[in-house]
Amino acid sequence: MASSLAEAGRLDDVRRLIPLAKETGLRNTLRTLLSVGQMKEMKIIEALESLNNIGVEYMMIFLGDSTIVFEQMESVLSLRVLRDATQVAGWVRPEWLAIHKLIHT
Repeated sequence: MASSLAEAGRLDDVRRLIPLAKETGLRNTLRTLLSVGQMKEMKIIEALESLNNIGVEYMMIFLGDSTIVFEQMESVLSLRVLRDATQVAGWVRPEWLAIHKLIHT
């Protein structure tokens, strides 16, 4: 349901669902959907603010889902963003460093 709302651009409805979610994972998923929707509307600052304290996994989902927006800004920007993000995520979780090495080559 929340994915459909986000895809339809009904971000205020997605925002209203977040405090209703009792499970942290569901809240983070909703926050990620909201942020990706905000990115698609070119509300970049708001999108990043929505991700405050969201965790590495959800941040990487957000960045991956936002590649279209990055490409609209500049060709191959999404690759550069994901390359840098996987390197930083690798400081915390070694599996992201392995992914970074694959992207970097």
